[in-house]
Amino acid sequence: MKILIVDDNNDNQYMLRSLLIGNGYVVAEGANGKEAMEMIDKGDIDLIVSDILMPVMDGFSLCWEVKKNPALRSIPFIIYTATYTGTQDEALAVELGADSFIIKPCEPDVLIKTIQEVYGKSKQKKDIDIPLLQTEEEILKLYNERLVRKLEQKMLQAEEDVKAKMEALEALHRSEALLNATQSISKIGGWEWNIENQEMFWTEETLKIHELEPTNGIFEGQEIISKSIFCYAVDDRPRIADAFIDCIEEGIPYELECKFTTFKGRDLYIRTAGKPLYEGDKIVKVLGSIQDITESKKNELERIELLEQLRKTQRLDSIGQLAGGVAHDFNNILAVILGYSEEILASLQPEDPIFKDMEEIVKSGKKALSLTRQLLTFSRKHVFQPQIINLNNAIRDMTKMLGRLVGEDIELTSQMAGDLGNIKVDIAQIEQVLMNLVINAREAMPSGGRLFIETSNVVIEQSSAETDLGLEPGEYVLLSITDTGCGMDKETSNRIFEPFFTTKHNNLGTGLGLSTVYGIVNQSEGIIKVDTEPGKGTTFAIFFPRTDEELMPELEENDAMELYGNGEHIVVVEDDTAMGALTKKMLKKLGYRITLFENSEEAILNIVEGGLVPDLVITDVVMPGINGKELTDAIHKTLPELKVIFMSGYTDSVILEHGVMNRDTSYIQKPFSKESIAKKIKYMLKIKTNPNSKIAHILMIDDDENILTIYSRAFLQRGHILTGASNLKAALELLAKQPFVVILVDMNIPGTDGISIITEIRKAGYSTPAFIVSGITGNIDLQALSALGEAKLFEKSQDIRPLIDEIEGLL
Repeated sequence: MKILIVDDNNDNQYMLRSLLIGNGYVVAEGANGKEAMEMIDKGDIDLIVSDILMPVMDGFSLCWEVKKNPALRSIPFIIYTATYTGTQDEALAVELGADSFIIKPCEPDVLIKTIQEVYGKSKQKKDIDIPLLQTEEEILKLYNERLVRKLEQKMLQAEEDVKAKMEALEALHRSEALLNATQSISKIGGWEWNIENQEMFWTEETLKIHELEPTNGIFEGQEIISKSIFCYAVDDRPRIADAFIDCIEEGIPYELECKFTTFKGRDLYIRTAGKPLYEGDKIVKVLGSIQDITESKKNELERIELLEQLRKTQRLDSIGQLAGGVAHDFNNILAVILGYSEEILASLQPEDPIFKDMEEIVKSGKKALSLTRQLLTFSRKHVFQPQIINLNNAIRDMTKMLGRLVGEDIELTSQMAGDLGNIKVDIAQIEQVLMNLVINAREAMPSGGRLFIETSNVVIEQSSAETDLGLEPGEYVLLSITDTGCGMDKETSNRIFEPFFTTKHNNLGTGLGLSTVYGIVNQSEGIIKVDTEPGKGTTFAIFFPRTDEELMPELEENDAMELYGNGEHIVVVEDDTAMGALTKKMLKKLGYRITLFENSEEAILNIVEGGLVPDLVITDVVMPGINGKELTDAIHKTLPELKVIFMSGYTDSVILEHGVMNRDTSYIQKPFSKESIAKKIKYMLKIKTNPNSKIAHILMIDDDENILTIYSRAFLQRGHILTGASNLKAALELLAKQPFVVILVDMNIPGTDGISIITEIRKAGYSTPAFIVSGITGNIDLQALSALGEAKLFEKSQDIRPLIDEIEGLL
């Protein structure tokens, strides 16, 4: 059954359309009677629901046109109107032939029931006899009378609107009088909250204190109250909110002194007050003031800041001592628990009675591991573990998380160099740098803005190295992060890297974020530079030395076959008996030959003096007698190229004391899983066996981000770079910027298919080999595919290696 809705109000159309479609009806829509008649003439309308007042042709006229036409009068017609001026409206509708007259709003079930009844009755009648009046002129007379009445009602509504505008104008005059009074008092702004109208009036001085642009000072609703309260210190917000509510509801005046941060990030100390205004015994308004008293509080604030710095120092030192003190023993115990639990779990089938119990043990162990690592991170005891990375990949992996950090009111964009060089850094520390700088940018843009992340290759010449940046001449990778926030003056920007110096308000900042960033960049042998001006935003530029070493990514957990060794010989040196036995068992199951020594002396005796030549050594750092670093130094005198992985449950403060950590150290933190140690081993062995490989640049068109991530990681493991595009337009833009070895296309793309996309790419002039990669290959037209030049078909599966082998053949 097809129902025609006739109404010039979009909201009314939407509500009625949703109701009818939800009840199984087909819906057509017209904005007036003329549009409706055009649809009715097509002959597929079963019932009409029409408003009365509409432009061009109203509902009464539409009803008359339908019912006086013998070919159309059998169509049921329902008048559905909100403009009701009396029973005469309904009487006229009946005279015109309407089957029902309903006043808006009505209950949905009532409307549906009426439609069903009217339609049912129309089906029972072969013809409809409309009780027409004696003449059409009389119909017109009644119609004009009712239309005049409705227009009169509309005029009354318009008069009420004019009255409301006059009241608003009077309120504006009152606001101007209040403005003149408060401006006469130095540094005191005034405000007025109208309870009935839910309107807030701010004077110019109040706007200045909040650092907002000058306006008429009128704000509707409570949004500006919430924003203003957010400027207060976290501890003060409940006091302000409660005092304001008590003033409105109970008539209790208030006066408070609070810490305050403007919309542009300037810290103040203010005194705010409010008192009720009555009409009779009813509170109708709250009048208040806000005063900047920062100068009088300056000395007190400095004293509080020094005490806060002391408290932070003591807190971080205490947690650092606690974490460092328990980490080693706890991590060794936890490593054994987790290791054997995972081994037992791997040997069980899901239907085994104790399978679920073992899963819970492993989950609990991992929670304990996470807790330990959180303590180490919080106390800044992270171990520096450098590796070769491409900065673009790190940024892409964090894009979603960074988007959540900045929120919806900040536009996050990026521009990354396509041929970006590699750098040698700790990936976890680089992620921390990105998060800290993005969070700082968000704090600088409390009212929203834009955040831009850019990467590029930079060559530092001798002149610029000496005069501008203090960098040695050479090639660098530049990471720049730019915001459109409040910016900083020169005095502030000169201090931002000092420990405990913070511009954040409400005790939200520790003052260690940017000092940590500075330390990480310095440890990575880079330079960080800041460019900022008040009101013009801030740019942080970080220069990392570019390396010629090839990207050697670690393997992913989902590629289980790549985790296993090929009988390589590994020496493990571990003084903890349980930990040593677990490590040996773990690595043997991974396909390696293992020799276990309980101390460094035995290892030196067998390797240096006994002629044992392993492929890799894994050694604990802190051991009785000769420690891991001294063992490595002794071995390297005989076998300088032998790869070594250090492992420890201690924090880096202890490890550094043993001279282990530097930019070339490979390290794994206890406790570790079988997968993590397997990936670390494969990484070290690949450095030795595959230092150089040809890099293929692949374009993949797929609307599933998870698929793009999985394939990107798989190709990255083989030293290739995959760039993703979600649609044809994005793919063509990428093809215009750089060449690709091959194009991979999903078969099922919203609105199109893989063969059509390849066809459009060919039309655009690109002859790049193209492969269809689909989960279902049986229904693909192979003849159409073969007509597209060099094109092949591959099935999506967990084993991507055949596809990679095919692409490497193209090289």
